Amino acid sequence: MRRNRLSLFLYAALTLSIAFLPDALTPKPVQSAERIHFTVGPLDLTISVDSLETFVETGEITPELRRYTRYLDDQTLEELQPLLQQSFEVSHVAVAQLAYSPIGETFLQQLGEVIQTQSRQNGFYAIRAALIQAAQDPEGITLINVIRYFPTEGLRINTRQVQELVQEFRVLLEYQDATLRAIEQQAVLEAAEFPTDFTQLPDLTQPGEFAVVRRTETITDGDRPGLNGQFGRVYDTDFYFPQDAPSPAPVIAISHGLGSNREEFAELATHLASYGFAVVVPEHIGSNTQFREDALSGLFYQLLRPEEFIDRPIDITVALDRLERFAQENPDIAGTLDMESVGVIGHSFGGYTALALAGAEINPLRLAIECRDEQINLNISLLLQCLAIELPPASIDLSDPRVRAVIAMSPVPSAILGPEGMEAIDRPTFIIAADNDFVAPAIAEQIYPFTWLTTPERYLAVLSPASHLTVIDSIFLGTTSPLDELLIGPSGGLGSQYTQALSVAFMEFYLNDRADYQPYLSAAYAEFLSQEPLNLSLIRSLTREQLEAAYGDTPPQVVRPLFEEE
Repeated sequence: MRRNRLSLFLYAALTLSIAFLPDALTPKPVQSAERIHFTVGPLDLTISVDSLETFVETGEITPELRRYTRYLDDQTLEELQPLLQQSFEVSHVAVAQLAYSPIGETFLQQLGEVIQTQSRQNGFYAIRAALIQAAQDPEGITLINVIRYFPTEGLRINTRQVQELVQEFRVLLEYQDATLRAIEQQAVLEAAEFPTDFTQLPDLTQPGEFAVVRRTETITDGDRPGLNGQFGRVYDTDFYFPQDAPSPAPVIAISHGLGSNREEFAELATHLASYGFAVVVPEHIGSNTQFREDALSGLFYQLLRPEEFIDRPIDITVALDRLERFAQENPDIAGTLDMESVGVIGHSFGGYTALALAGAEINPLRLAIECRDEQINLNISLLLQCLAIELPPASIDLSDPRVRAVIAMSPVPSAILGPEGMEAIDRPTFIIAADNDFVAPAIAEQIYPFTWLTTPERYLAVLSPASHLTVIDSIFLGTTSPLDELLIGPSGGLGSQYTQALSVAFMEFYLNDRADYQPYLSAAYAEFLSQEPLNLSLIRSLTREQLEAAYGDTPPQVVRPLFEEE
């Protein structure tokens, strides 16, 4: 496995255990931290902030700092300095809103067990104050600013917990390597079963034969409350119609992720429509880009309402209802749609949405297990999923009987659905994972959930090296954000090509009953499609026993047992 810069950075940060962890938050007062304290065995050690600042600014490793950097290899040190030099200009209002939100407070409380005050108290309040003040500094949020604004004379690293995190991270990396080997071995076996000459078949990465028309409709759902006291949930939805396509056309709904928007999936929607599908892309107003920006600017208190776990699947169902009425009201569309043959594609939070529409059920017992720990967790997606624990206990059926097949790209189901919720899915399901996804870790959020599926029609694709946004990477080409490599990876647009081709094949086979598209849903096609620098593996079968055999030891506890199993 080729690890990205994030993996190197995290391992180095945890190993140093001397203030590199605050940089994970994305980063001269009257009183500020001048020394960093930590304990090794019986020794109470310290290091000056000046030594760390010298390294960040010049690359020079002082004798004081060298005592600790000697545990890092040259490559890691070379990667560290530019990462730690990065400055982020973010409004202090936005930082405050994030730090005071439920997600932000949960994360800072957990981090405060690692980064403490000098007197060994949880560093929650000090970290929050330092972040907000650093955001007001003309230099922006930097590692050194966050430390300098820490409102005590020193900060203390909880070395015991850091060591536990180091060990956990090391084991997870080793297990991830073994898991990817097991998937590659399974793909080789499956590719040999049905050899196909794909050079003689249509290229699904290219647009289809139909022209596409896009229309935007505003949907008002008066049965649900709107945002900020508005009447009804009002959201725009884009409809993509293929022109002169054979009737009736199956329908595909696309659900964007948290902090995203429908425009980011316009390319995928257009590609699918060019193959004769009608495509519906709603804007999830409670978790889109605009809502995130409004929350950070102070218009809303919460960055995400727990009700979004309910509203998102309903957004899709209501949009499908509106499309059906829209077709009835427009003679040029009437009779051209097959509303009983619907597919759903979702990314990240949208991946959860797709799985819920396919019959997966919210799992209160699993949430209670996965969300009860106060210590910091390396699975960032749990900060999102655990908000669902605030939902009322009444169960709601979010599935839609019109949905016949779903694709979940980098979904986040481990806590919100768990094995029990995933087992309820009885429709063809395709899960796509990225090996270096630090937002929704592949093993916990996609690979294990794939093994929980009981539907016989299941597929797992793994992109490598890839991250959370690789599946839609083409829309980010040319951007220069410092988060590019962490969130997208070096794929250069190949991720979008793979996603588009596999989506066409999957939906043609299961919605149009086109048997001639079945060869594309194979390990052999994934091998044919793969090119540098982005590898694609596709399998249909994987067991926990295979993963354990590849690891050669008892695997780490990725998913914990329910109460009655303890």
